[in-house]
Amino acid sequence: MDNCKLHKTTEILNICSEENITVKYLPPNTTSFLQPLDVGFFGAIKQKVRCKFETWLTNCYFQNINPTRDFNFAYRRNLLLNWLKLSLSEMNQDVIKKAFYSSGISFDGKEIQGEEETIAEGYLI
Repeated sequence: MDNCKLHKTTEILNICSEENITVKYLPPNTTSFLQPLDVGFFGAIKQKVRCKFETWLTNCYFQNINPTRDFNFAYRRNLLLNWLKLSLSEMNQDVIKKAFYSSGISFDGKEIQGEEETIAEGYLI
């Protein structure tokens, strides 16, 4: 996690503890280089949601439905939230681990092998 003050609040840390999540912080001022979840996780989520949206939009077209006219904003927002929830449930821990490894971060002490160099264990760029 980056070092944003909001991520270090008691409320967030309690939620993580309740969900059995171990919190690890990136070294200060490195998120623009590392951003592990941007590297692999959020892109995969966006792709899954986009696929669900395109399927829904195609179905609307073939049923002669105009989504902006025939469905109000609240309905469309809830639909998007349901797609997001479903997409998140389809993800597994390996996707998250690969995102961190792709950014050169290892929390398990293993070395990460790059194409031309070895990235040492721990927090690295």
